[in-house]
Amino acid sequence: MSAIDYKAEAKKVLDTLPDGKIRVACNLLECLKGHHICEESEAGESHNWIKCFTDAEKREFLEELLGSIEDASSDGDWSQVQGIIESWEETAEILSDDQLMAEIKEAEEEIRRGETISWTEAKRRLNLE
Repeated sequence: MSAIDYKAEAKKVLDTLPDGKIRVACNLLECLKGHHICEESEAGESHNWIKCFTDAEKREFLEELLGSIEDASSDGDWSQVQGIIESWEETAEILSDDQLMAEIKEAEEEIRRGETISWTEAKRRLNLE
């Protein structure tokens, strides 16, 4: 998507927002620019990590992000917004790692089959007792 397409899409979104939300959105853009999140990476790629999420996950991310933006607009602490973005980006990295996801699914299957050990046994095996 070109910069013109993004601007047109952003304008559509902004046109539907009440004045208070527009102020919050503008504050967010300023914050993101300050953290270089809106800019393209050195390799020329934009931050497309959000594409790996389902529509429900995208809505959850948006709700969490908007809540933190509202809080940050009130108290001026934009680090919480950055933290949420980083947390979701890290989650996207995990979801994009096919090998890691296969290992997680296998571990979940082992748990369902009851192939677990107690915490006491785990500590004993790791010589932590």
